Amino acid sequence: MGLLDFFTDAVDSLRRMTSRLEVVEETERHCVIQGDRRRVVLDLARRIADVASAGRLPFAQFGAVEIQRIDRDDDEPFWRVSLVPKLRGRIEVGRSHVDVDASIVAATLARHLGCPVKSF
Repeated sequence: MGLLDFFTDAVDSLRRMTSRLEVVEETERHCVIQGDRRRVVLDLARRIADVASAGRLPFAQFGAVEIQRIDRDDDEPFWRVSLVPKLRGRIEVGRSHVDVDASIVAATLARHLGCPVKSF
């Protein structure tokens, strides 16, 4: 392995470590999602989502969970997961260079919120 290959592998490893998107905890009472953009805590008993920087929203206010592949010319693709409230915009939860991590988070959010996953 040459020096350039070594540094390329090191940069790829660092990128994967810093693009965090995962289900941190899931119980009968709550589910915690940690993204590189924000933390989402779902209170399953009360059906309330506590979304960092967006506040507390009832599950019924969410229309979808989006997962989108973002291709960039200068880098490998990444997947972005967002919550889509029925009344306004989108709330980005996080990004991951690992498609399976993004898919698991999107499916978990959709299952608990009772809304579809939309992919782009």
